[in-house]
Amino acid sequence: MSATAPRRNEVNQDGLPRVRPGDREGFRQLVAPHEPMIYRAAWSLAEDQESAIELSQQAVLLAWRDIERCNSSESIRQRLAEKLIGAARAVHRKTENAERSEYVPRHFEPWQKLPESVARTAEFRSDLHMALSALPLEWREAFVLRDMLGFTVPQCAEILQLNVELARQLISNARLQIRDELATATKHQSAGGGQ
Repeated sequence: MSATAPRRNEVNQDGLPRVRPGDREGFRQLVAPHEPMIYRAAWSLAEDQESAIELSQQAVLLAWRDIERCNSSESIRQRLAEKLIGAARAVHRKTENAERSEYVPRHFEPWQKLPESVARTAEFRSDLHMALSALPLEWREAFVLRDMLGFTVPQCAEILQLNVELARQLISNARLQIRDELATATKHQSAGGGQ
C-alpha cells in the first residue's frame, strides 16, 4: 500500500474515511455536502454565474491541495470558505481596491422582517443579488460568511484574517447598506404593484 492511499479502517470525527493526499473519492465524500453552500456563497461574491462557478471550482481545488488540514466536515467547511474568500479577493484585486470606510444609512425607518411572500419572489432575489454586488468586496465577504454561511463573528474574523472588531464593523456596514438597497427596491415594488 502506498503512503498516500487511505487506510479504510481510519475514520474522522464525522465517521467519514480519513482523507489523505491523493484520495479523490474520500475528498469527494468530504466536500459533497458543502458544494451547494460554496456555490451560493460564490454566487453572492461573484459578478455573474460563470464567475461563481469558477470561484467554487477554485475553492475546491485549493482545498484539495490543502487536504491534510481538512479531515472533518467542519474543517473542510471552514477551509472551503477560506479558499473561496481568497479566490474572490484575487479576482477583486485585479479590478479595484476594497473600501474600509463606515457606512452611513440613507434610510432611518424601522427594519421589520420581510414577508416570506416577498422574499420568495424572483424580483426580490434579483434585488438582493444587486444589493450584494454593490457592496465593497470586504463587506460582501463578511456578510456572506456571517449571514449566509452562518459562521460566528470570531470565525469570520479568522477566515478574513482580521481582528474581531473590524469583522463586526464590516458585517454591520454590509447589513446597513443591504437594508437600504432592499428598502428602496421594496418601495418601488410596492408603488408599482399598487398602481
